[in-house]
Amino acid sequence: MRRSTSVILAAAFALAGCQSGPRMGGLNPFYRAERTTFVVPSKRIDAIRQTAEKANGQDTPEQQALVQELIKPLEGETDPLVRQATLETVAAFNTTLTGKALLAGLSDPNPYVREASCRLLSQRPTAGATEALAVRAKTDDSFDVRVAAARALEPNGATSEQLLALLQDPNPAMQLVGVEAMRNSTGKDFGGDVAAYVALARGEEPPQREKTAVASLPDWVPFF
Repeated sequence: MRRSTSVILAAAFALAGCQSGPRMGGLNPFYRAERTTFVVPSKRIDAIRQTAEKANGQDTPEQQALVQELIKPLEGETDPLVRQATLETVAAFNTTLTGKALLAGLSDPNPYVREASCRLLSQRPTAGATEALAVRAKTDDSFDVRVAAARALEPNGATSEQLLALLQDPNPAMQLVGVEAMRNSTGKDFGGDVAAYVALARGEEPPQREKTAVASLPDWVPFF
């Protein structure tokens, strides 16, 4: 009888031993959810994204204050996902601070944040962005960032000279972006003839010769 009582008591103590254990929470009548004041990144990101609901498309002092509140923690933020979520939220606002924040994002140490900044600038053209984007398109360590920056050039009003650098890039992917940008900016369609667009960017008459397709691809490629 004593042995049976000991076994029961041992089982009871095993159930009640760790009051905050998530596994035994459903069985332990003494279980209490563990409380913490630490806010995990996912919750911080959710809170940041909810701020976008307050954007009304106006550049008012109230809207500027919301953007300022969003970007203020960026200087000391160590989580790139939080920084990216912040920039994506800031882009929902139509304030002068928005453009400045996106331009600053081009210098972020994380390539995914820089790529996001390029994408957001493509969707939201910003005065003075072309020079910074041209630098990223030419010198960034990440090729994905270079392509994203190149794609953002034309929507931000890049000059023919800035687009010429894309056409003269040895990488076919960059040439494709340059061809698409020149077609959109000039309204002239030379298919995949890179040489024709190079001449156009230089202010010259496109050569009358057989087309040189980008990366030796036929004219029916989906990019054209």
